[in-house]
Amino acid sequence: METFVTRPHALEIRRADVDTNLFDQIQRLRYQVYCVERNFLDASRYPEGRESDEFDDSSIHYCAVDTSGCITAAVRLVLHGNHGFPLLRYCSLYPQELDAIRRAPLRSAEVSRLVMSRNRGDHSGTKVALQLYRELFRTARLLGVTQLIAASERSLVRLLNRDHINSRQIGPESQFSGSVTPYATPVSTLAGAPKPLCSIAA
Repeated sequence: METFVTRPHALEIRRADVDTNLFDQIQRLRYQVYCVERNFLDASRYPEGRESDEFDDSSIHYCAVDTSGCITAAVRLVLHGNHGFPLLRYCSLYPQELDAIRRAPLRSAEVSRLVMSRNRGDHSGTKVALQLYRELFRTARLLGVTQLIAASERSLVRLLNRDHINSRQIGPESQFSGSVTPYATPVSTLAGAPKPLCSIAA
């Protein structure tokens, strides 16, 4: 299995849906962030302390793992499937943007459930988020996806813009897990960005 090593922070970016232990850790981190720390979701719906939903099965999951094997951050790339995209349930899109997604759903994928552990040590949350995003872009390119959509906080979009990953707003601000705005980012935008922060290790 390929491992993507983040330099110089000794973190690895790993694909987690092929590893039961990592995926369990992701669901527990999502529960901690969404249900306990931020109260976005009702904790009573997840008595086992693991947050999951129907979109997990149609997603590719990545995480950042420290040297002790603990997950410090995670994200998923939701591919179009029977349930569509989460964003379309909770956000309104401009008509032309919605039409474009509906005409060619396989050309889009959604960035979803980006979570960060408070126990990151000295690892920069900014750099970890950028590294996860870069891996999503790499995966999207391999799958023939041409744009990534996401319901994002504006602060995250500003962060990506500073790294030359430019997004456009595709709908008005909505209230779902806080104030979020739908954006689309062409996968091709990564070609003009600085070189990735990771290298492939044996």
